[in-house]
Amino acid sequence: MIHSPKSLVHFWQLTHNRPGWMFFLKDRVGLDRGDWEFLSDLDDDFNQKVKRGHYKKDLEAFGVSREWVKDRRTAYLEKGISDLTKEIFKIEDEIAIMRDRDEPLFGRLMLKKPLEGLRNRRDKMRRELVNMENTCGLTEEQIERARQFPMTELIGKKRIPCPIHQGKDKNMGAKGNFAHCFVCGVTLDAIGWLMKVEHKSFVEAVKELS
Repeated sequence: MIHSPKSLVHFWQLTHNRPGWMFFLKDRVGLDRGDWEFLSDLDDDFNQKVKRGHYKKDLEAFGVSREWVKDRRTAYLEKGISDLTKEIFKIEDEIAIMRDRDEPLFGRLMLKKPLEGLRNRRDKMRRELVNMENTCGLTEEQIERARQFPMTELIGKKRIPCPIHQGKDKNMGAKGNFAHCFVCGVTLDAIGWLMKVEHKSFVEAVKELS
């Protein structure tokens, strides 16, 4: 290894969220085979622990702060909630189309179970995300009211240019309590909108919506 483990951990902390980060490091600081294997093992182990929710004591061995690791877990949960919401929308739309076509009830019932499973997984991630936030006395009822806030009421229209990738066309559509961009793929509820677009904290967003 060219670099010490401590240096490699530091490099990894600074760059591992960047696409192609290992090649970026190779170009900037130089990596031999030992460095490459160390970083690869470090990243794989970290990601497995983040997915399992082990973001506290057992991650101190990585030499990172708890707050930093919490941020990574939060990002993982937010992406998971967004991805699950997309899948839920697809199934809900499929069920609606089947209902409009007056197709046999059996087909719709076959989709109910996977739909419920996706909703349960999303709810579990949401609960963990809420527990990780500094709720400052917020109740679950307040948070749920904020999550259910109608997006059309918040953004004023059913379709708008996406503020996340700053598109010019109206590629973001609002439905119920979510907004989804069909170009960059982001899905946001009202809380996520205020946090990502208006840069408010979780507590500020919930209080404003509820």
